[in-house]
Amino acid sequence: MAKAWEIIGLVENQPLKECARLIIITKFREAFSYQDLVRTSEDIEVIHNMRVSLRRLWAAMTTFSHYFNQKKFFRLSQKTRTLARKLGKVRDLDVLIELLEKHSKCLEKKPSTTLTISYLVSQWQSERLKHRDKLFKYLEKLAHKEFERKFLTFFDSITQNKYKETKKTKNEKKIFLDTLKNFYLHAPKGNFSSESLHQLRIAAKKLRYSLEFYEICFNQLLTNYLKTLKEIQELLGDLHDCDVMIELLKKYLKKITIPLQQELYLGLTELSNYFSERRTNLLNQFQKLWDIEFENNFRIELKSTLFSTSNIIE
Repeated sequence: MAKAWEIIGLVENQPLKECARLIIITKFREAFSYQDLVRTSEDIEVIHNMRVSLRRLWAAMTTFSHYFNQKKFFRLSQKTRTLARKLGKVRDLDVLIELLEKHSKCLEKKPSTTLTISYLVSQWQSERLKHRDKLFKYLEKLAHKEFERKFLTFFDSITQNKYKETKKTKNEKKIFLDTLKNFYLHAPKGNFSSESLHQLRIAAKKLRYSLEFYEICFNQLLTNYLKTLKEIQELLGDLHDCDVMIELLKKYLKKITIPLQQELYLGLTELSNYFSERRTNLLNQFQKLWDIEFENNFRIELKSTLFSTSNIIE
Protein backbone atom coordinates (compact mmCIF):
# COMPACT_ATOMS: atom_id res chain seq x y z
CA MET A 1 0.00 0.00 0.00
CA ALA A 2 1.26 3.49 -0.88
CA LYS A 3 2.54 5.77 1.87
CA ALA A 4 0.07 8.39 3.11
CA TRP A 5 0.78 11.99 2.14
CA GLU A 6 2.21 14.36 4.69
CA ILE A 7 -0.18 17.05 5.97
CA ILE A 8 1.41 20.35 4.95
CA GLY A 9 0.66 23.61 6.79
CA LEU A 10 0.26 22.39 10.37
CA VAL A 11 1.67 24.63 13.11
CA GLU A 12 1.76 24.40 16.90
CA ASN A 13 -1.48 25.22 18.75
CA GLN A 14 -3.40 25.42 15.48
CA PRO A 15 -7.20 25.37 15.92
CA LEU A 16 -8.60 21.89 15.47
CA LYS A 17 -10.92 23.13 12.73
CA GLU A 18 -7.93 24.20 10.66
CA CYS A 19 -6.19 20.87 11.32
CA ALA A 20 -9.34 19.14 10.13
CA ARG A 21 -9.51 21.28 6.98
CA LEU A 22 -5.89 20.52 6.09
CA ILE A 23 -6.37 16.79 6.71
CA ILE A 24 -9.49 16.69 4.53
CA ILE A 25 -7.88 18.61 1.66
CA THR A 26 -4.74 16.45 1.76
CA LYS A 27 -6.67 13.17 1.89
CA PHE A 28 -8.86 14.31 -0.99
CA ARG A 29 -5.89 15.27 -3.16
CA GLU A 30 -4.15 12.02 -2.24
CA ALA A 31 -7.19 9.97 -3.25
CA PHE A 32 -7.78 11.76 -6.54
CA SER A 33 -4.10 11.53 -7.49
CA TYR A 34 -4.89 7.88 -8.32
CA GLN A 35 -7.83 8.51 -10.65
CA ASP A 36 -5.87 8.42 -13.92
CA LEU A 37 -4.08 5.21 -12.91
CA VAL A 38 -7.39 3.66 -11.86
CA ARG A 39 -8.60 4.17 -15.43
CA THR A 40 -5.44 2.99 -17.19
CA SER A 41 -3.51 0.59 -14.94
CA GLU A 42 -4.17 -3.12 -14.48
CA ASP A 43 -2.40 -3.04 -11.11
CA ILE A 44 -5.07 -3.93 -8.53
CA GLU A 45 -3.15 -2.04 -5.83
CA VAL A 46 -4.09 1.25 -7.50
CA ILE A 47 -7.77 0.57 -6.78
CA HIS A 48 -6.82 -0.38 -3.22
CA ASN A 49 -4.76 2.78 -2.66
CA MET A 50 -7.50 5.11 -3.88
CA ARG A 51 -10.10 3.30 -1.81
CA VAL A 52 -8.01 3.47 1.39
CA SER A 53 -7.36 7.19 0.84
CA LEU A 54 -11.08 7.78 0.35
CA ARG A 55 -11.94 5.79 3.46
CA ARG A 56 -9.58 7.96 5.48
CA LEU A 57 -11.09 11.04 3.84
CA TRP A 58 -14.58 9.85 4.76
CA ALA A 59 -13.43 9.14 8.30
CA ALA A 60 -12.00 12.66 8.59
CA MET A 61 -15.16 14.24 7.22
CA THR A 62 -17.28 12.21 9.62
CA THR A 63 -15.03 12.90 12.61
CA PHE A 64 -14.90 16.65 12.04
CA SER A 65 -18.34 17.16 10.46
CA HIS A 66 -19.56 19.40 13.30
CA TYR A 67 -17.01 22.03 12.23
CA PHE A 68 -18.56 22.31 8.78
CA ASN A 69 -22.27 22.56 9.47
CA GLN A 70 -23.40 23.24 5.90
CA LYS A 71 -25.52 21.30 3.42
CA LYS A 72 -22.82 21.56 0.78
CA PHE A 73 -20.35 19.81 3.07
CA PHE A 74 -22.64 16.80 3.40
CA ARG A 75 -23.32 16.64 -0.34
CA LEU A 76 -19.58 16.59 -0.99
CA SER A 77 -18.98 13.94 1.65
CA GLN A 78 -21.71 11.70 0.22
CA LYS A 79 -20.15 11.80 -3.24
CA THR A 80 -16.79 10.70 -1.84
CA ARG A 81 -18.59 7.90 0.00
CA THR A 82 -20.34 6.76 -3.18
CA LEU A 83 -17.02 6.69 -5.03
CA ALA A 84 -15.41 4.66 -2.23
CA ARG A 85 -18.24 2.12 -2.44
CA LYS A 86 -17.83 1.72 -6.19
CA LEU A 87 -14.11 1.20 -5.70
CA GLY A 88 -15.01 -1.27 -2.97
CA LYS A 89 -17.12 -3.37 -5.36
CA VAL A 90 -14.03 -3.89 -7.52
CA ARG A 91 -11.63 -4.29 -4.62
CA ASP A 92 -13.79 -6.88 -2.85
CA LEU A 93 -13.62 -9.12 -5.92
CA ASP A 94 -9.85 -8.62 -6.14
CA VAL A 95 -9.60 -9.78 -2.52
CA LEU A 96 -11.71 -12.88 -3.16
CA ILE A 97 -9.71 -13.83 -6.26
CA GLU A 98 -6.44 -13.29 -4.39
CA LEU A 99 -7.74 -15.34 -1.46
CA LEU A 100 -8.56 -18.31 -3.68
CA GLU A 101 -5.28 -18.11 -5.55
CA LYS A 102 -3.31 -17.74 -2.31
CA HIS A 103 -4.82 -20.91 -0.82
CA SER A 104 -4.99 -22.92 -4.03
CA LYS A 105 -1.65 -24.62 -3.23
CA CYS A 106 -3.12 -26.07 -0.06
CA LEU A 107 -5.85 -27.67 -2.16
CA GLU A 108 -4.00 -28.58 -5.35
CA LYS A 109 -4.11 -32.33 -4.54
CA LYS A 110 -7.89 -32.24 -4.97
CA PRO A 111 -8.72 -32.02 -8.70
CA SER A 112 -12.34 -31.03 -8.16
CA THR A 113 -11.27 -28.11 -5.97
CA THR A 114 -8.70 -26.93 -8.51
CA LEU A 115 -11.33 -26.91 -11.25
CA THR A 116 -13.79 -25.11 -8.97
CA ILE A 117 -11.25 -22.40 -8.18
CA SER A 118 -10.71 -21.81 -11.90
CA TYR A 119 -14.48 -21.61 -12.39
CA LEU A 120 -14.97 -19.12 -9.54
CA VAL A 121 -12.03 -16.93 -10.58
CA SER A 122 -13.43 -16.75 -14.10
CA GLN A 123 -16.88 -15.80 -12.75
CA TRP A 124 -15.51 -13.12 -10.46
CA GLN A 125 -13.19 -11.63 -13.06
CA SER A 126 -16.17 -11.19 -15.35
CA GLU A 127 -18.14 -9.57 -12.53
CA ARG A 128 -15.16 -7.36 -11.72
CA LEU A 129 -15.14 -5.95 -15.25
CA LYS A 130 -18.79 -4.94 -14.90
CA HIS A 131 -18.16 -3.13 -11.60
CA ARG A 132 -15.05 -1.48 -13.04
CA ASP A 133 -17.11 -0.10 -15.92
CA LYS A 134 -19.59 1.36 -13.42
CA LEU A 135 -16.67 2.89 -11.50
CA PHE A 136 -15.29 4.51 -14.68
CA LYS A 137 -18.70 5.96 -15.49
CA TYR A 138 -19.00 7.46 -12.02
CA LEU A 139 -15.52 8.99 -12.30
CA GLU A 140 -16.56 10.50 -15.63
CA LYS A 141 -19.73 11.86 -14.03
CA LEU A 142 -17.70 13.50 -11.25
CA ALA A 143 -15.30 14.99 -13.80
CA HIS A 144 -18.20 16.33 -15.89
CA LYS A 145 -19.67 18.03 -12.83
CA GLU A 146 -16.23 19.40 -11.82
CA PHE A 147 -16.48 17.66 -8.47
CA GLU A 148 -12.75 17.89 -7.73
CA ARG A 149 -12.66 21.66 -8.29
CA LYS A 150 -15.84 22.25 -6.27
CA PHE A 151 -14.60 20.14 -3.37
CA LEU A 152 -11.25 21.91 -3.10
CA THR A 153 -12.80 25.34 -3.62
CA PHE A 154 -15.19 24.73 -0.73
CA PHE A 155 -12.45 23.79 1.72
CA ASP A 156 -9.90 26.31 0.42
CA SER A 157 -12.45 29.06 1.03
CA ILE A 158 -12.60 28.23 4.75
CA THR A 159 -9.75 30.37 6.07
CA GLN A 160 -8.20 30.51 9.50
CA ASN A 161 -9.35 34.14 9.82
CA LYS A 162 -12.90 32.90 10.38
CA TYR A 163 -11.95 30.89 13.46
CA LYS A 164 -12.80 32.24 16.88
CA GLU A 165 -10.78 29.69 18.85
CA THR A 166 -7.02 30.20 19.21
CA LYS A 167 -5.99 26.91 20.83
CA LYS A 168 -7.10 23.34 21.05
CA THR A 169 -8.78 22.46 24.31
CA LYS A 170 -9.36 19.25 26.22
CA ASN A 171 -13.08 19.43 25.39
CA GLU A 172 -12.24 18.98 21.73
CA LYS A 173 -10.74 15.59 22.49
CA LYS A 174 -14.23 14.22 23.00
CA ILE A 175 -14.49 13.43 19.29
CA PHE A 176 -11.51 11.08 19.63
CA LEU A 177 -12.77 9.53 22.85
CA ASP A 178 -16.15 8.89 21.22
CA THR A 179 -14.53 6.56 18.67
CA LEU A 180 -12.81 4.70 21.51
CA LYS A 181 -16.15 4.36 23.31
CA ASN A 182 -17.85 3.16 20.12
CA PHE A 183 -15.13 0.56 19.59
CA TYR A 184 -15.80 -1.00 22.99
CA LEU A 185 -19.56 -0.89 22.42
CA HIS A 186 -18.87 -3.50 19.73
CA ALA A 187 -16.79 -5.73 22.01
CA PRO A 188 -17.55 -9.42 21.25
CA LYS A 189 -19.01 -10.41 24.66
CA GLY A 190 -19.28 -14.02 23.52
CA ASN A 191 -20.90 -13.14 20.19
CA PHE A 192 -18.57 -14.14 17.35
CA SER A 193 -21.07 -14.09 14.50
CA SER A 194 -19.90 -12.76 11.14
CA GLU A 195 -22.05 -9.61 11.53
CA SER A 196 -20.84 -8.91 15.08
CA LEU A 197 -17.18 -9.24 14.09
CA HIS A 198 -17.76 -7.17 10.96
CA GLN A 199 -19.17 -4.30 13.03
CA LEU A 200 -16.22 -4.55 15.41
CA ARG A 201 -13.89 -4.42 12.40
CA ILE A 202 -15.56 -1.23 11.17
CA ALA A 203 -15.30 0.29 14.65
CA ALA A 204 -11.62 -0.71 14.81
CA LYS A 205 -10.96 1.04 11.50
CA LYS A 206 -12.69 4.19 12.70
CA LEU A 207 -10.70 4.17 15.94
CA ARG A 208 -7.45 3.64 14.07
CA TYR A 209 -8.17 6.51 11.67
CA SER A 210 -9.24 8.69 14.59
CA LEU A 211 -5.95 8.04 16.40
CA GLU A 212 -4.02 8.82 13.23
CA PHE A 213 -5.84 12.17 13.05
CA TYR A 214 -5.06 12.72 16.74
CA GLU A 215 -1.34 12.19 16.03
CA ILE A 216 -1.50 14.82 13.29
CA CYS A 217 -3.54 17.38 15.20
CA PHE A 218 -1.79 17.09 18.57
CA ASN A 219 1.70 16.07 17.45
CA GLN A 220 1.76 13.07 19.79
CA LEU A 221 2.73 9.60 18.57
CA LEU A 222 0.45 6.71 19.42
CA THR A 223 2.61 4.06 17.77
CA ASN A 224 1.99 1.16 20.15
CA TYR A 225 -1.77 1.66 20.22
CA LEU A 226 -1.94 1.88 16.42
CA LYS A 227 0.21 -1.23 16.07
CA THR A 228 -2.11 -3.21 18.36
CA LEU A 229 -5.19 -1.92 16.53
CA LYS A 230 -3.68 -2.82 13.17
CA GLU A 231 -3.02 -6.35 14.38
CA ILE A 232 -6.61 -6.90 15.53
CA GLN A 233 -7.96 -5.16 12.42
CA GLU A 234 -5.99 -7.48 10.13
CA LEU A 235 -7.24 -10.54 12.02
CA LEU A 236 -10.81 -9.27 11.75
CA GLY A 237 -10.21 -8.61 8.06
CA ASP A 238 -9.07 -12.19 7.50
CA LEU A 239 -12.11 -13.44 9.42
CA HIS A 240 -14.38 -11.24 7.32
CA ASP A 241 -12.83 -12.58 4.09
CA CYS A 242 -13.54 -16.13 5.27
CA ASP A 243 -17.12 -15.24 6.18
CA VAL A 244 -17.74 -13.62 2.79
CA MET A 245 -16.16 -16.57 0.99
CA ILE A 246 -18.17 -19.14 2.96
CA GLU A 247 -21.43 -17.27 2.33
CA LEU A 248 -20.72 -17.02 -1.41
CA LEU A 249 -19.82 -20.70 -1.63
CA LYS A 250 -23.12 -21.59 0.07
CA LYS A 251 -25.02 -19.57 -2.56
CA TYR A 252 -23.22 -21.38 -5.37
CA LEU A 253 -23.94 -24.73 -3.73
CA LYS A 254 -27.68 -23.99 -3.66
CA LYS A 255 -27.64 -23.50 -7.43
CA ILE A 256 -25.88 -26.78 -8.19
CA THR A 257 -27.78 -29.47 -10.07
CA ILE A 258 -26.70 -32.96 -9.03
CA PRO A 259 -25.52 -35.19 -10.69
CA LEU A 260 -24.96 -32.90 -13.71
CA GLN A 261 -22.55 -30.73 -11.71
CA GLN A 262 -21.25 -33.33 -9.29
CA GLU A 263 -17.59 -32.31 -9.60
CA LEU A 264 -18.37 -28.63 -9.09
CA TYR A 265 -20.48 -29.55 -6.05
CA LEU A 266 -17.58 -31.51 -4.53
CA GLY A 267 -15.15 -28.65 -5.19
CA LEU A 268 -17.44 -26.05 -3.62
CA THR A 269 -17.98 -28.30 -0.60
CA GLU A 270 -14.25 -28.84 -0.11
CA LEU A 271 -13.59 -25.10 -0.40
CA SER A 272 -16.37 -24.35 2.08
CA ASN A 273 -14.95 -26.85 4.57
CA TYR A 274 -11.44 -25.45 4.09
CA PHE A 275 -12.46 -21.83 4.77
CA SER A 276 -14.69 -22.87 7.68
CA GLU A 277 -11.69 -24.55 9.30
CA ARG A 278 -9.54 -21.50 8.55
CA ARG A 279 -12.16 -19.28 10.18
CA THR A 280 -12.07 -21.41 13.32
CA ASN A 281 -8.29 -21.06 13.56
CA LEU A 282 -8.43 -17.30 12.97
CA LEU A 283 -11.18 -16.91 15.56
CA ASN A 284 -9.00 -18.64 18.14
CA GLN A 285 -6.17 -16.21 17.35
CA PHE A 286 -8.58 -13.28 17.60
CA GLN A 287 -9.96 -14.39 20.98
CA LYS A 288 -6.46 -14.74 22.42
CA LEU A 289 -5.40 -11.33 21.13
CA TRP A 290 -8.58 -9.69 22.40
CA ASP A 291 -8.21 -11.24 25.85
CA ILE A 292 -4.55 -10.25 26.12
CA GLU A 293 -4.61 -6.75 24.64
CA PHE A 294 -8.12 -5.34 24.83
CA GLU A 295 -9.74 -6.84 27.91
CA ASN A 296 -7.01 -5.47 30.14
CA ASN A 297 -5.55 -1.97 30.12
CA PHE A 298 -5.77 -0.84 26.48
CA ARG A 299 -8.81 1.39 27.00
CA ILE A 300 -7.66 2.91 30.29
CA GLU A 301 -4.10 3.54 29.10
CA LEU A 302 -5.18 5.00 25.76
CA LYS A 303 -7.70 7.31 27.41
CA SER A 304 -5.02 8.52 29.79
CA THR A 305 -2.59 9.08 26.93
CA LEU A 306 -5.13 11.11 24.94
CA PHE A 307 -5.40 13.56 27.81
CA SER A 308 -1.68 13.84 28.52
CA THR A 309 -0.67 16.10 25.63
CA SER A 310 1.39 18.94 27.03
CA ASN A 311 0.32 21.65 24.59
CA ILE A 312 -3.38 21.46 25.52
CA ILE A 313 -4.66 24.14 27.85
CA GLU A 314 -6.44 23.10 31.04
